[in-house]
Amino acid sequence: MPNETTPTLIRRYYPTLSSIINSDEIPEVLGFIKDGVQSLIDKIHYKDLQFNKSARGDAAFYSLSVV
Repeated sequence: MPNETTPTLIRRYYPTLSSIINSDEIPEVLGFIKDGVQSLIDKIHYKDLQFNKSARGDAAFYSLSVV
């Protein structure tokens, strides 16, 4: 048998959504699901975050890939 090498796995770090979404930013109207939303965003990871804000700060664009 030929000598086969197993490929090494590269562990990558992807931050969680909770690193960019603060629980204080969740509107009070959604307060009844706030704990569930916080638990959920602690478990969802992302990559490729891109954002752009207007000079006046009245508009913004965000884009990311969920992993």
